[in-house]
Amino acid sequence: MNSIPEKFTRDKAGLLNEIINLYQQKIPHQSITVISRPDKEQHLSTMDDIKTQIFSTQGGLCYDHNIFFKNLLEALGYEVCLNACDLYLYGTHDHLSILVTNMIKPGDKYYVDVGAALPFFRAIPLDFDKQSPVYKCGYLVYRFAKEGDEFISWRKINKYSPGSIGDERFLVDGWKKYMVFMLEPREIEYFTNHMIKHFVTQVKAMPGCCFLNHMTAEAFPGQKLLAIRVAQVYYRRTMMASLKRQK
Repeated sequence: MNSIPEKFTRDKAGLLNEIINLYQQKIPHQSITVISRPDKEQHLSTMDDIKTQIFSTQGGLCYDHNIFFKNLLEALGYEVCLNACDLYLYGTHDHLSILVTNMIKPGDKYYVDVGAALPFFRAIPLDFDKQSPVYKCGYLVYRFAKEGDEFISWRKINKYSPGSIGDERFLVDGWKKYMVFMLEPREIEYFTNHMIKHFVTQVKAMPGCCFLNHMTAEAFPGQKLLAIRVAQVYYRRTMMASLKRQK
């Protein structure tokens, strides 16, 4: 990568896409870290946790990735904020992403998300009228649509995609509704109650996706998928209770 300050001045969008692409090839999305913590040590990631996980290339969940990346982009000089998203099949504001604004011209907005299990590998300009172009990276094919104030992310279903599994209501002509969001800048504190169930066993019964219930790890070295997915995780304390009853 050439001099970052020079490239930032000359081509902000090109630099941003280059950083996103490199980041998503190096840092995995995974729930193994939160699952492996003993119950008494479970907590929502602190900034120190996040820096340790990212700098060690251990990775983490959307909360870890996008908070780190937002701070990185701010340090480079981009105008950014956090944004809340709803994942279809799961719950309200169960995903955290980034908006980059005023990058090329005043008022422009770009969707950035380095914390998704199915990555985008680039910033998505949101200046389209109804439909974005179709983007493709390997087996990942996606597009965005605008309906009123809402933006909807669609994923193309193919034989490599896990998206064919799920509620039929979200499948339309070979595409699956993946996520919906509005342009609502949020402070980090807003996400605490929405994200805690992914990190702490005691609240795993809250509605929505919970990564404590299933192990997932996705990495994309060379933009090629390397993944581990386990549908159900049984906790040590549950196993020990069962063993005691058997005695």
